[in-house]
Amino acid sequence: MPRLPDVTALGGRPTPRATRGVGNVTAVGRGVQQAANIEASAAGRVGQGGAAIAQGLADLSTAQENINARGDALKRAKTVSEWDEKSNTALLTTSEEQDLADPEVARGFNEQMRELMRSLVENHKGSADSKARLAVSLEQRRSALSGKAASMAIQAQKTGIQDLLNGALNELSATVRQNPGSLSQQRLAVRRQMEEYSDALTPTEERTYIKAADSILGETAIESMILSGHADQAEVELRDQPGLLASLYPDAQKRLFDKINAFRVNQRAAETKGFQVRAELRATLGREPTPDELARKAGVAPPRALVNIDMGGERAFIKELSKLDAGRVAELQDNAQTAFRNRAEIDRMTAALESGKFTTGVFADARHFLAGLATFVGASEETQQIIGDAATADVLDAASKNLAVEMAQKLGRITNMSLGFVIDSLPALTRTPEGNKILLEVMGRTATREIELANLADRYAIEYQTLRPEGEPSFFQAMRDLEENDPVITEELRKRIIGGSKKAPKSFMEVFGGGEPNDLELPEGFEFDRMENGKAIIRDSAGNEFVQE
Repeated sequence: MPRLPDVTALGGRPTPRATRGVGNVTAVGRGVQQAANIEASAAGRVGQGGAAIAQGLADLSTAQENINARGDALKRAKTVSEWDEKSNTALLTTSEEQDLADPEVARGFNEQMRELMRSLVENHKGSADSKARLAVSLEQRRSALSGKAASMAIQAQKTGIQDLLNGALNELSATVRQNPGSLSQQRLAVRRQMEEYSDALTPTEERTYIKAADSILGETAIESMILSGHADQAEVELRDQPGLLASLYPDAQKRLFDKINAFRVNQRAAETKGFQVRAELRATLGREPTPDELARKAGVAPPRALVNIDMGGERAFIKELSKLDAGRVAELQDNAQTAFRNRAEIDRMTAALESGKFTTGVFADARHFLAGLATFVGASEETQQIIGDAATADVLDAASKNLAVEMAQKLGRITNMSLGFVIDSLPALTRTPEGNKILLEVMGRTATREIELANLADRYAIEYQTLRPEGEPSFFQAMRDLEENDPVITEELRKRIIGGSKKAPKSFMEVFGGGEPNDLELPEGFEFDRMENGKAIIRDSAGNEFVQE
Protein backbone atom coordinates (compact mmCIF):
# COMPACT_ATOMS: atom_id res chain seq x y z
CA MET A 1 0.00 0.00 0.00
CA PRO A 2 1.45 3.18 -1.07
CA ARG A 3 2.72 5.71 1.70
CA LEU A 4 0.93 8.96 2.16
CA PRO A 5 2.97 11.97 1.25
CA ASP A 6 4.49 13.98 4.29
CA VAL A 7 5.07 17.66 4.71
CA THR A 8 8.46 17.45 3.12
CA ALA A 9 7.05 15.81 -0.02
CA LEU A 10 4.52 18.59 -0.28
CA GLY A 11 7.31 21.26 0.02
CA GLY A 12 6.88 22.21 3.75
CA ARG A 13 9.23 22.09 6.77
CA PRO A 14 9.27 19.07 8.98
CA THR A 15 7.86 19.34 12.50
CA PRO A 16 10.69 19.80 15.01
CA ARG A 17 11.33 17.00 17.47
CA ALA A 18 12.95 17.23 20.83
CA THR A 19 16.22 15.48 20.44
CA ARG A 20 18.53 16.08 23.52
CA GLY A 21 16.85 19.44 24.05
CA VAL A 22 18.00 19.73 27.62
CA GLY A 23 21.58 19.50 26.54
CA ASN A 24 21.09 22.30 24.08
CA VAL A 25 19.64 24.58 26.80
CA THR A 26 22.68 23.92 29.01
CA ALA A 27 25.02 24.85 26.24
CA VAL A 28 23.17 28.08 25.69
CA GLY A 29 23.18 28.91 29.42
CA ARG A 30 26.93 28.30 29.65
CA GLY A 31 27.55 30.73 26.86
CA VAL A 32 25.46 33.39 28.54
CA GLN A 33 27.36 32.93 31.88
CA GLN A 34 30.70 33.20 30.14
CA ALA A 35 29.62 36.45 28.59
CA ALA A 36 28.53 37.78 31.99
CA ASN A 37 31.84 36.76 33.57
CA ILE A 38 33.76 38.52 30.83
CA GLU A 39 31.77 41.72 31.41
CA ALA A 40 32.21 41.54 35.21
CA SER A 41 35.95 40.99 34.85
CA ALA A 42 36.23 43.98 32.56
CA ALA A 43 34.23 46.08 35.01
CA GLY A 44 36.53 44.96 37.87
CA ARG A 45 39.59 45.95 35.93
CA VAL A 46 38.04 49.33 35.21
CA GLY A 47 37.28 49.79 38.96
CA GLN A 48 40.81 48.85 39.95
CA GLY A 49 42.17 51.30 37.45
CA GLY A 50 39.98 54.08 38.87
CA ALA A 51 41.10 53.32 42.44
CA ALA A 52 44.71 53.35 41.34
CA ILE A 53 44.19 56.72 39.69
CA ALA A 54 42.51 58.09 42.84
CA GLN A 55 45.35 56.81 45.04
CA GLY A 56 47.86 58.30 42.67
CA LEU A 57 46.12 61.65 42.85
CA ALA A 58 46.05 61.43 46.67
CA ASP A 59 49.75 60.58 46.74
CA LEU A 60 50.47 63.53 44.48
CA SER A 61 48.43 65.79 46.79
CA THR A 62 50.29 64.52 49.87
CA ALA A 63 53.62 64.94 48.15
CA GLN A 64 52.69 68.49 47.19
CA GLU A 65 51.64 69.25 50.76
CA ASN A 66 54.97 67.91 52.01
CA ILE A 67 56.81 70.01 49.46
CA ASN A 68 54.82 73.09 50.49
CA ALA A 69 55.38 72.36 54.20
CA ARG A 70 59.12 71.98 53.69
CA GLY A 71 59.14 75.15 51.64
CA ASP A 72 57.28 77.02 54.39
CA ALA A 73 59.64 75.64 57.04
CA LEU A 74 62.65 76.80 55.02
CA LYS A 75 61.16 80.27 54.59
CA ARG A 76 60.39 80.47 58.33
CA ALA A 77 63.94 79.39 59.18
CA LYS A 78 65.35 82.12 56.94
CA THR A 79 63.03 84.70 58.51
CA VAL A 80 63.97 83.60 62.03
CA SER A 81 67.64 83.85 61.08
CA GLU A 82 66.99 87.35 59.76
CA TRP A 83 65.27 88.23 63.05
CA ASP A 84 68.20 86.93 65.10
CA GLU A 85 70.71 88.93 63.08
CA LYS A 86 68.75 92.20 63.05
CA SER A 87 67.54 92.03 66.67
CA ASN A 88 70.96 91.22 68.11
CA THR A 89 72.57 93.96 66.02
CA ALA A 90 69.93 96.42 67.23
CA LEU A 91 70.50 95.40 70.85
CA LEU A 92 74.27 95.79 70.51
CA THR A 93 73.92 99.19 68.82
CA THR A 94 71.44 100.45 71.41
CA SER A 95 73.61 99.29 74.32
CA GLU A 96 76.67 101.02 72.84
CA GLU A 97 75.06 104.28 71.75
CA GLN A 98 72.35 104.73 74.41
CA ASP A 99 71.63 103.89 78.03
CA LEU A 100 69.46 100.77 78.24
CA ALA A 101 68.85 101.55 81.91
CA ASP A 102 66.85 104.61 80.77
CA PRO A 103 63.14 103.55 80.75
CA GLU A 104 62.47 105.63 77.62
CA VAL A 105 65.32 103.92 75.77
CA ALA A 106 64.09 100.49 76.90
CA ARG A 107 60.53 101.22 75.75
CA GLY A 108 61.79 102.55 72.42
CA PHE A 109 63.88 99.43 71.87
CA ASN A 110 60.95 97.13 72.68
CA GLU A 111 58.71 99.00 70.24
CA GLN A 112 61.43 98.77 67.58
CA MET A 113 61.51 94.99 68.04
CA ARG A 114 57.71 94.76 67.82
CA GLU A 115 57.77 96.67 64.55
CA LEU A 116 60.53 94.43 63.20
CA MET A 117 58.50 91.35 64.12
CA ARG A 118 55.34 92.68 62.46
CA SER A 119 57.27 93.53 59.30
CA LEU A 120 58.86 90.08 59.06
CA VAL A 121 55.52 88.32 59.55
CA GLU A 122 53.70 90.48 57.01
CA ASN A 123 56.43 89.96 54.39
CA HIS A 124 56.56 86.20 54.92
CA LYS A 125 55.71 84.46 51.60
CA GLY A 126 54.50 81.21 53.14
CA SER A 127 50.98 79.93 53.75
CA ALA A 128 48.58 81.39 56.31
CA ASP A 129 49.43 78.53 58.65
CA SER A 130 53.13 79.25 58.20
CA LYS A 131 52.58 82.94 58.99
CA ALA A 132 50.78 82.05 62.20
CA ARG A 133 53.56 79.68 63.27
CA LEU A 134 56.18 82.33 62.43
CA ALA A 135 54.33 84.95 64.49
CA VAL A 136 54.31 82.68 67.55
CA SER A 137 57.99 81.78 67.11
CA LEU A 138 59.09 85.41 66.75
CA GLU A 139 56.97 86.48 69.73
CA GLN A 140 58.77 83.95 71.91
CA ARG A 141 62.14 85.17 70.64
CA ARG A 142 61.16 88.77 71.26
CA SER A 143 60.27 87.93 74.85
CA ALA A 144 63.67 86.27 75.34
CA LEU A 145 65.37 89.33 73.83
CA SER A 146 63.50 91.59 76.27
CA GLY A 147 64.91 89.54 79.14
CA LYS A 148 68.41 89.82 77.71
CA ALA A 149 68.02 93.59 77.33
CA ALA A 150 66.83 93.85 80.95
CA SER A 151 69.91 91.94 82.16
CA MET A 152 72.17 94.23 80.14
CA ALA A 153 70.43 97.27 81.63
CA ILE A 154 71.03 95.97 85.16
CA GLN A 155 74.70 95.37 84.39
CA ALA A 156 74.97 98.83 82.83
CA GLN A 157 73.52 100.36 85.99
CA LYS A 158 75.99 98.52 88.20
CA THR A 159 78.90 99.48 85.96
CA GLY A 160 77.79 103.10 85.91
CA ILE A 161 77.51 103.26 89.69
CA GLN A 162 80.91 101.60 90.09
CA ASP A 163 82.48 104.12 87.71
CA LEU A 164 80.97 107.01 89.67
CA LEU A 165 82.20 105.61 92.97
CA ASN A 166 85.68 104.96 91.63
CA GLY A 167 85.87 108.47 90.19
CA ALA A 168 84.81 109.99 93.50
CA LEU A 169 87.34 107.84 95.37
CA ASN A 170 90.13 109.04 93.08
CA GLU A 171 89.28 112.64 93.97
CA LEU A 172 89.24 111.86 97.70
CA SER A 173 92.59 110.05 97.39
CA ALA A 174 94.13 113.07 95.65
CA THR A 175 92.95 115.31 98.51
CA VAL A 176 94.41 112.98 101.13
CA ARG A 177 97.70 112.76 99.23
CA GLN A 178 98.03 116.55 99.34
CA ASN A 179 96.79 116.80 102.93
CA PRO A 180 97.06 113.60 105.00
CA GLY A 181 95.46 115.45 107.90
CA SER A 182 92.13 115.42 106.05
CA LEU A 183 91.87 111.61 106.21
CA SER A 184 88.95 111.60 108.68
CA GLN A 185 86.99 114.08 106.58
CA GLN A 186 87.52 112.03 103.42
CA ARG A 187 86.45 108.83 105.17
CA LEU A 188 83.29 110.63 106.22
CA ALA A 189 82.75 111.76 102.62
CA VAL A 190 82.81 108.10 101.55
CA ARG A 191 79.94 107.31 103.91
CA ARG A 192 77.94 110.27 102.67
CA GLN A 193 78.34 108.94 99.16
CA MET A 194 76.99 105.59 100.32
CA GLU A 195 73.88 107.35 101.57
CA GLU A 196 73.34 108.75 98.07
CA TYR A 197 73.76 105.34 96.40
CA SER A 198 72.13 103.18 99.10
CA ASP A 199 69.14 102.35 96.89
CA ALA A 200 71.41 101.06 94.13
CA LEU A 201 73.71 98.92 96.31
CA THR A 202 73.15 95.98 98.60
CA PRO A 203 74.43 96.28 102.19
CA THR A 204 77.16 93.78 101.35
CA GLU A 205 78.28 95.93 98.41
CA GLU A 206 78.20 99.03 100.62
CA ARG A 207 80.33 97.41 103.32
CA THR A 208 82.79 96.08 100.75
CA TYR A 209 83.19 99.48 99.12
CA ILE A 210 83.57 101.35 102.43
CA LYS A 211 86.19 98.86 103.62
CA ALA A 212 88.13 99.18 100.37
CA ALA A 213 87.86 103.00 100.38
CA ASP A 214 89.04 103.24 104.01
CA SER A 215 92.04 101.06 103.19
CA ILE A 216 92.96 103.04 100.07
CA LEU A 217 92.60 106.43 101.78
CA GLY A 218 94.51 105.32 104.88
CA GLU A 219 97.36 103.89 102.82
CA THR A 220 97.50 107.05 100.70
CA ALA A 221 97.72 109.31 103.78
CA ILE A 222 100.52 107.32 105.44
CA GLU A 223 102.42 106.88 102.18
CA SER A 224 102.28 110.65 101.62
CA MET A 225 103.81 111.24 105.05
CA ILE A 226 106.60 108.75 104.33
CA LEU A 227 107.43 110.30 100.96
CA SER A 228 107.45 113.77 102.50
CA GLY A 229 110.23 112.69 104.86
CA HIS A 230 108.22 111.96 108.02
CA ALA A 231 108.54 108.19 108.25
CA ASP A 232 108.82 108.21 112.05
CA GLN A 233 105.65 110.26 112.45
CA ALA A 234 103.93 108.06 109.86
CA GLU A 235 104.73 105.00 111.95
CA VAL A 236 103.38 106.68 115.09
CA GLU A 237 100.13 107.59 113.32
CA LEU A 238 99.85 104.10 111.89
CA ARG A 239 100.26 102.39 115.25
CA ASP A 240 98.49 104.83 117.57
CA GLN A 241 95.66 106.38 115.57
CA PRO A 242 92.42 104.63 116.66
CA GLY A 243 91.10 102.31 113.98
CA LEU A 244 93.58 103.40 111.32
CA LEU A 245 95.67 100.24 111.23
CA ALA A 246 92.57 98.02 111.45
CA SER A 247 91.02 99.81 108.47
CA LEU A 248 93.90 98.77 106.21
CA TYR A 249 93.94 95.50 104.30
CA PRO A 250 96.81 93.21 105.41
CA ASP A 251 98.72 93.69 102.17
CA ALA A 252 98.38 97.49 102.54
CA GLN A 253 99.77 97.28 106.09
CA LYS A 254 102.76 95.28 104.82
CA ARG A 255 103.44 97.74 101.99
CA LEU A 256 103.47 100.70 104.38
CA PHE A 257 105.78 99.10 106.96
CA ASP A 258 108.10 97.99 104.14
CA LYS A 259 108.21 101.57 102.87
CA ILE A 260 108.96 102.89 106.36
CA ASN A 261 111.87 100.44 106.72
CA ALA A 262 113.14 101.23 103.22
CA PHE A 263 113.01 104.95 104.00
CA ARG A 264 115.13 104.43 107.12
CA VAL A 265 117.71 102.41 105.19
CA ASN A 266 117.96 105.18 102.63
CA GLN A 267 118.00 107.76 105.39
CA ARG A 268 121.07 106.17 107.03
CA ALA A 269 122.84 106.10 103.69
CA ALA A 270 121.93 109.74 103.15
CA GLU A 271 123.19 110.66 106.62
CA THR A 272 126.56 109.14 105.84
CA LYS A 273 126.69 111.12 102.63
CA GLY A 274 125.34 114.13 104.50
CA PHE A 275 128.41 114.39 106.74
CA GLN A 276 130.56 114.77 103.67
CA VAL A 277 128.15 117.28 102.09
CA ARG A 278 127.94 119.29 105.31
CA ALA A 279 131.73 119.45 105.60
CA GLU A 280 132.04 120.63 102.00
CA LEU A 281 129.37 123.31 102.42
CA ARG A 282 130.79 124.46 105.76
CA ALA A 283 134.19 124.94 104.10
CA THR A 284 132.62 126.73 101.14
CA LEU A 285 130.15 128.94 103.04
CA GLY A 286 132.19 129.52 106.15
CA ARG A 287 129.14 128.74 108.28
CA GLU A 288 126.66 125.97 109.06
CA PRO A 289 124.54 125.20 105.97
CA THR A 290 120.73 125.41 106.17
CA PRO A 291 118.56 122.29 105.63
CA ASP A 292 117.55 123.57 102.18
CA GLU A 293 121.19 124.09 101.21
CA LEU A 294 122.05 120.59 102.40
CA ALA A 295 119.12 119.11 100.46
CA ARG A 296 120.03 120.91 97.25
CA LYS A 297 123.67 119.87 97.57
CA ALA A 298 122.63 116.25 98.20
CA GLY A 299 120.19 116.34 95.28
CA VAL A 300 117.06 115.66 97.34
CA ALA A 301 113.95 117.70 98.15
CA PRO A 302 113.65 119.15 101.64
CA PRO A 303 111.04 117.53 103.89
CA ARG A 304 107.57 119.03 103.87
CA ALA A 305 106.01 120.47 106.99
CA LEU A 306 104.86 117.84 109.49
CA VAL A 307 101.16 117.05 109.22
CA ASN A 308 99.26 115.17 111.93
CA ILE A 309 96.09 113.18 111.35
CA ASP A 310 94.44 115.14 114.16
CA MET A 311 92.06 113.70 116.71
CA GLY A 312 89.69 116.60 116.17
CA GLY A 313 88.93 115.25 112.73
CA GLU A 314 88.39 111.81 114.22
CA ARG A 315 85.97 113.21 116.79
CA ALA A 316 84.05 114.98 114.04
CA PHE A 317 83.99 111.72 112.16
CA ILE A 318 82.52 109.88 115.15
CA LYS A 319 79.95 112.64 115.67
CA GLU A 320 78.86 112.37 112.05
CA LEU A 321 78.60 108.59 112.39
CA SER A 322 76.15 109.13 115.25
CA LYS A 323 73.94 111.16 112.92
CA LEU A 324 74.06 108.38 110.35
CA ASP A 325 73.18 105.85 113.05
CA ALA A 326 70.16 107.92 114.09
CA GLY A 327 68.99 107.88 110.48
CA ARG A 328 69.55 104.15 110.38
CA VAL A 329 67.34 103.61 113.47
CA ALA A 330 64.57 105.74 111.96
CA GLU A 331 64.78 103.72 108.74
CA LEU A 332 64.53 100.43 110.65
CA GLN A 333 61.45 101.66 112.51
CA ASP A 334 59.77 102.67 109.24
CA ASN A 335 60.60 99.25 107.79
CA ALA A 336 59.06 97.55 110.82
CA GLN A 337 55.79 99.47 110.47
CA THR A 338 55.62 98.47 106.81
CA ALA A 339 56.43 94.88 107.79
CA PHE A 340 53.41 94.74 110.12
CA ARG A 341 51.15 95.75 107.22
CA ASN A 342 52.90 93.34 104.85
CA ARG A 343 52.40 90.38 107.18
CA ALA A 344 48.62 90.81 107.08
CA GLU A 345 48.67 90.84 103.27
CA ILE A 346 51.03 87.85 103.18
CA ASP A 347 48.64 85.87 105.42
CA ARG A 348 45.70 86.77 103.16
CA MET A 349 47.55 85.72 99.99
CA THR A 350 48.68 82.47 101.62
CA ALA A 351 45.10 81.61 102.61
CA ALA A 352 43.84 82.37 99.09
CA LEU A 353 46.54 80.18 97.56
CA GLU A 354 45.80 77.25 99.87
CA SER A 355 42.03 77.52 99.31
CA GLY A 356 42.39 77.30 95.54
CA LYS A 357 40.78 80.72 95.01
CA PHE A 358 44.08 81.94 93.63
CA THR A 359 46.26 80.20 91.04
CA THR A 360 49.23 81.12 88.90
CA GLY A 361 47.48 79.42 85.96
CA VAL A 362 45.14 82.41 85.64
CA PHE A 363 46.68 85.51 84.09
CA ALA A 364 44.92 87.99 86.38
CA ASP A 365 45.95 86.06 89.50
CA ALA A 366 49.58 85.89 88.36
CA ARG A 367 49.59 89.64 87.80
CA HIS A 368 47.96 90.20 91.21
CA PHE A 369 50.66 88.13 92.91
CA LEU A 370 53.41 90.15 91.24
CA ALA A 371 51.68 93.36 92.34
CA GLY A 372 51.68 92.12 95.94
CA LEU A 373 55.34 91.19 95.66
CA ALA A 374 56.12 94.66 94.28
CA THR A 375 54.43 96.28 97.28
CA PHE A 376 56.38 94.05 99.65
CA VAL A 377 59.80 94.91 98.22
CA GLY A 378 58.94 98.61 97.85
CA ALA A 379 59.38 98.40 94.09
CA SER A 380 59.90 101.51 92.03
CA GLU A 381 56.88 103.33 90.61
CA GLU A 382 57.95 102.29 87.12
CA THR A 383 57.98 98.57 88.00
CA GLN A 384 54.58 98.81 89.69
CA GLN A 385 53.16 100.58 86.64
CA ILE A 386 54.53 97.88 84.33
CA ILE A 387 52.78 95.21 86.38
CA GLY A 388 49.52 97.18 86.53
CA ASP A 389 49.47 97.66 82.77
CA ALA A 390 50.62 94.12 81.94
CA ALA A 391 48.40 92.47 79.35
CA THR A 392 50.86 89.98 77.92
CA ALA A 393 52.94 87.13 79.27
CA ASP A 394 56.24 88.63 78.13
CA VAL A 395 55.52 91.80 80.12
CA LEU A 396 54.98 89.65 83.22
CA ASP A 397 58.34 88.00 82.53
CA ALA A 398 60.05 91.38 82.27
CA ALA A 399 58.32 92.60 85.45
CA SER A 400 59.38 89.51 87.42
CA LYS A 401 63.00 90.12 86.41
CA ASN A 402 62.83 93.73 87.56
CA LEU A 403 61.28 92.58 90.84
CA ALA A 404 64.09 90.06 91.31
CA VAL A 405 66.65 92.87 91.34
CA GLU A 406 64.64 95.02 93.73
CA MET A 407 63.90 92.12 96.07
CA ALA A 408 67.59 91.16 96.04
CA GLN A 409 68.44 94.64 97.28
CA LYS A 410 65.88 94.36 100.07
CA LEU A 411 66.91 90.88 101.19
CA GLY A 412 70.60 91.73 100.87
CA ARG A 413 70.20 94.30 103.66
CA ILE A 414 69.06 91.80 106.25
CA THR A 415 70.11 88.35 105.00
CA ASN A 416 73.16 86.59 103.65
CA MET A 417 71.47 85.84 100.33
CA SER A 418 73.57 86.83 97.35
CA LEU A 419 72.24 89.15 94.67
CA GLY A 420 72.81 86.55 91.95
CA PHE A 421 70.93 83.83 93.87
CA VAL A 422 67.78 85.95 94.18
CA ILE A 423 67.91 87.23 90.59
CA ASP A 424 68.27 83.67 89.27
CA SER A 425 65.60 82.11 91.49
CA LEU A 426 62.79 84.61 92.04
CA PRO A 427 61.35 84.91 88.49
CA ALA A 428 60.85 81.14 88.25
CA LEU A 429 59.13 80.95 91.65
CA THR A 430 56.46 83.43 90.55
CA ARG A 431 55.18 81.00 87.89
CA THR A 432 53.98 78.04 89.99
CA PRO A 433 51.71 77.61 93.05
CA GLU A 434 54.52 75.87 94.97
CA GLY A 435 56.91 78.66 94.01
CA ASN A 436 54.37 81.24 95.23
CA LYS A 437 54.17 79.44 98.58
CA ILE A 438 57.96 79.54 98.90
CA LEU A 439 58.05 83.26 98.10
CA LEU A 440 55.28 83.98 100.60
CA GLU A 441 57.28 82.13 103.25
CA VAL A 442 60.39 84.18 102.38
CA MET A 443 58.32 87.36 102.53
CA GLY A 444 56.86 86.41 105.90
CA ARG A 445 60.24 85.56 107.43
CA THR A 446 61.71 88.77 106.02
CA ALA A 447 58.93 90.88 107.55
CA THR A 448 59.49 89.19 110.91
CA ARG A 449 63.23 89.90 110.71
CA GLU A 450 62.59 93.59 109.93
CA ILE A 451 60.51 93.84 113.09
CA GLU A 452 63.23 92.06 115.11
CA LEU A 453 65.91 94.46 113.83
CA ALA A 454 63.82 97.50 114.76
CA ASN A 455 63.38 96.10 118.29
CA LEU A 456 67.14 95.41 118.49
CA ALA A 457 67.96 98.98 117.43
CA ASP A 458 65.53 100.34 120.03
CA ARG A 459 67.29 98.30 122.73
CA TYR A 460 70.69 99.72 121.75
CA ALA A 461 69.28 103.25 121.74
CA ILE A 462 67.79 102.80 125.22
CA GLU A 463 70.70 100.93 126.84
CA TYR A 464 73.71 102.54 125.17
CA GLN A 465 72.39 105.68 123.41
CA THR A 466 74.50 104.56 120.44
CA LEU A 467 74.76 101.70 117.97
CA ARG A 468 78.50 101.40 118.69
CA PRO A 469 78.97 101.11 122.48
CA GLU A 470 82.54 100.82 123.73
CA GLY A 471 83.43 97.40 125.07
CA GLU A 472 80.23 95.84 123.69
CA PRO A 473 79.34 94.31 120.32
CA SER A 474 77.98 96.97 117.99
CA PHE A 475 74.43 96.84 116.69
CA PHE A 476 75.78 95.78 113.32
CA GLN A 477 77.69 92.90 114.89
CA ALA A 478 74.55 91.87 116.77
CA MET A 479 72.64 92.07 113.50
CA ARG A 480 75.17 89.76 111.82
CA ASP A 481 75.07 87.36 114.80
CA LEU A 482 71.27 87.21 114.57
CA GLU A 483 71.40 86.30 110.89
CA GLU A 484 74.13 83.73 111.49
CA ASN A 485 72.30 82.02 114.37
CA ASP A 486 68.79 82.31 112.91
CA PRO A 487 69.07 82.96 109.16
CA VAL A 488 66.03 84.27 107.31
CA ILE A 489 66.82 81.81 104.53
CA THR A 490 67.51 78.50 106.24
CA GLU A 491 69.37 75.74 104.46
CA GLU A 492 66.12 73.79 104.07
CA LEU A 493 64.38 76.83 102.57
CA ARG A 494 67.34 77.49 100.28
CA LYS A 495 67.06 73.94 98.92
CA ARG A 496 63.33 74.42 98.32
CA ILE A 497 64.03 77.65 96.47
CA ILE A 498 66.55 75.92 94.22
CA GLY A 499 64.26 72.94 93.64
CA GLY A 500 61.21 75.11 92.99
CA SER A 501 63.03 77.30 90.48
CA LYS A 502 64.31 74.26 88.58
CA LYS A 503 60.84 72.70 88.29
CA ALA A 504 59.10 75.89 87.18
CA PRO A 505 58.29 76.76 83.55
CA LYS A 506 60.95 78.85 81.87
CA SER A 507 58.63 81.82 81.37
CA PHE A 508 55.06 83.05 81.70
CA MET A 509 54.91 82.58 77.94
CA GLU A 510 55.18 78.86 78.63
CA VAL A 511 52.59 79.01 81.42
CA PHE A 512 49.95 80.74 79.34
CA GLY A 513 51.02 79.55 75.91
CA GLY A 514 51.64 83.18 75.09
CA GLY A 515 49.43 84.87 77.67
CA GLU A 516 45.91 86.23 77.68
CA PRO A 517 43.77 86.46 74.50
CA ASN A 518 45.47 89.69 73.45
CA ASP A 519 49.01 88.49 73.92
CA LEU A 520 49.97 87.19 70.45
CA GLU A 521 51.36 89.61 67.90
CA LEU A 522 49.72 88.38 64.67
CA PRO A 523 49.64 89.99 61.22
CA GLU A 524 46.58 91.97 60.17
CA GLY A 525 43.64 89.73 59.28
CA PHE A 526 44.44 87.09 61.92
CA GLU A 527 42.63 86.52 65.22
CA PHE A 528 42.66 83.76 67.81
CA ASP A 529 40.94 82.28 70.87
CA ARG A 530 42.74 80.84 73.88
CA MET A 531 41.76 77.29 74.91
CA GLU A 532 41.75 76.01 78.49
CA ASN A 533 44.97 74.07 77.90
CA GLY A 534 46.72 77.31 77.00
CA LYS A 535 46.95 76.65 73.27
CA ALA A 536 45.52 79.14 70.77
CA ILE A 537 43.18 78.53 67.82
CA ILE A 538 44.32 80.97 65.15
CA ARG A 539 42.01 82.00 62.29
CA ASP A 540 42.84 83.87 59.11
CA SER A 541 40.53 86.18 57.16
CA ALA A 542 39.28 83.23 55.05
CA GLY A 543 38.11 81.34 58.13
CA ASN A 544 40.90 78.75 58.11
CA GLU A 545 41.86 77.59 61.60
CA PHE A 546 45.26 76.51 62.94
CA VAL A 547 46.20 75.32 66.41
CA GLN A 548 49.24 76.90 68.02
CA GLU A 549 51.54 74.07 69.15
